[in-house]
Amino acid sequence: MLTNDRSKLIPENTTIYNMNIEKIKAEIINSIQHTNDKDLLDGISRLTRLTHSEEKLIEFSDRQNEQIDEALNQIENGEYLTEDEADKEVDSWLKD
Repeated sequence: MLTNDRSKLIPENTTIYNMNIEKIKAEIINSIQHTNDKDLLDGISRLTRLTHSEEKLIEFSDRQNEQIDEALNQIENGEYLTEDEADKEVDSWLKD
């Protein structure tokens, strides 16, 4: 049986659903304290910086913003290929 709206995809009897926040934190802290996997620790560090950062993740240059605007305008004007059309075009290039 499913629970309220927040957990529509998580059955009530799953471990994840039944864990409280403090237990999750304790398990994460314990895992961090007992690992020597630098890649894992670097990943966790980056993740925590991203979740606590007010900074933008990606900043586009003026030229990139212009290119994005141009692409959006092309889409609005129907100036694009469907996936099938693009596949056919690539196939034609490969035949030549």
